[in-house]
Amino acid sequence: MKIIAVEDAVGMTLWQDMTQIIPKEKKGPRFRKGHVITKEDVAIGQVQNLV
Repeated sequence: MKIIAVEDAVGMTLWQDMTQIIPKEKKGPRFRKGHVITKEDVAIGQVQNLV
């Protein structure tokens, strides 16, 4: 495992789930293990502070 910039992660595969928490609304995985990261995922993560 190594640290990389979020923008450089496009095309890579997640090795663990990433949780999304919206208070009093939702708590659960936003992206599951094995998901291949896309440009759209990076934009979602930056807006929702997942990264």
